[in-house]
Amino acid sequence: GVDFNLQRQAIERATQLILKIAGGSAGQIVEETLKEALPTRLPITLRISKIKQVLGFDLDKSQVETMLLALGMQLHSNEQGWTVTAPSYRFDISIEVDLIEELARLYGYDNIPTQKPQFSLELANKAEAISTQQIKEAMLGLGYQEAITFSFVDPKIQQVLAPQVATLNLANPLSSELSAMRTTLWAGLLSAVAYNQNRQQNRVRLFEVGSRFIPQKDGSLTQEMMLAGVITGEVLPEAWANKSAAIDFFDIKGNVESILALTGTSDTVSFKSAQHAALHTGQTAAIIDEQQNVIGYVGKLHPQVQQSLELQGAVFVFELLLAPLLSTKVPKFSELSRFPMVRRDIAVVLDATIQASDVLQTARQAGAELLQNVWLFDVYQGTGIAEGKRSLAIGTHWQRHDRTLQDEEIKAGVQAIVDALQKQHNAVLR
Repeated sequence: GVDFNLQRQAIERATQLILKIAGGSAGQIVEETLKEALPTRLPITLRISKIKQVLGFDLDKSQVETMLLALGMQLHSNEQGWTVTAPSYRFDISIEVDLIEELARLYGYDNIPTQKPQFSLELANKAEAISTQQIKEAMLGLGYQEAITFSFVDPKIQQVLAPQVATLNLANPLSSELSAMRTTLWAGLLSAVAYNQNRQQNRVRLFEVGSRFIPQKDGSLTQEMMLAGVITGEVLPEAWANKSAAIDFFDIKGNVESILALTGTSDTVSFKSAQHAALHTGQTAAIIDEQQNVIGYVGKLHPQVQQSLELQGAVFVFELLLAPLLSTKVPKFSELSRFPMVRRDIAVVLDATIQASDVLQTARQAGAELLQNVWLFDVYQGTGIAEGKRSLAIGTHWQRHDRTLQDEEIKAGVQAIVDALQKQHNAVLR
């Protein structure tokens, strides 16, 4: 900027030089000033308490005034400090801290005493919870690599993956292929898979944590943090000791279950057979929370979608809301039992349409507190099993924390599970 009071000084200096070089005498100055059109310097309030707060020590009031006057400041003293007007040429001084900085400079930075700050610290009692970073580390441990893709994607790809969701198009996009805000993280991840496959990288495991943007009917925009992943290729990297095996639905479902177990939501979140426009019918599951809300999907990419995106081999994806995973508390430690654990296996025959997860949930509820673990270890359909039926074999672990279990207690627990399966799923003990 230019000092608006510079004109008088400039003309006085010019007159001095003319008289010195050419001689003569100076005439009277004719000055016309329109003060209301000139800028004005607003006064700045400088408080003694603020000086101490910023610098950390007390400055004598007379010392402050001496330094400010030496800088050409106009001062008006009051009880709290001063009202200061800076010279017109000091464009760098406009707020209180600017004045304190000038005081520190004139006082000398090396002369400012060093003092340890003293303050009271009260930390809020915040319950320990799983963090996003821990989830990312768990995904890395499962063999995934983190991807960070654009929040704006190709609207054609998005239409293929989520045709039922409205798209927010950008008014000034970088390109026509990056002109829509993503409604699913799959758009970027699947583009990354195609990029890798075009470069002979057929075993790909990628995940991303990011936002999706869902336009609402009222014109607003919902932004949700999501966790998404994609896998394709072999289960294990190619090596002489590894047997070749292609990934399937249960590989990626197992990865999702590992994340749910980490966050303590495996008992409250379930998988239900579902349909999704981008996923293969019969190999798609909705991820449902305790309130029966759909928080995500997992499944195999639909062949038509895969063909339109020019992807090779079977491709499996998942995507779920991040918030339900982060809202859970870290489980508290419970003392391990010193008494032996007993295993009992149960095999039942039931309709093939009944999901194994429902069977396990029924067994878990019927087993009560003595049942420590229940899992599915065998599924059989064929000779000896009627058409439309299948045999499920589940393993159970029983244990007490205060004493050794009695045979009668174990038998009663197993019978309770069998009765519950018969009542709720019309199961028959095999």
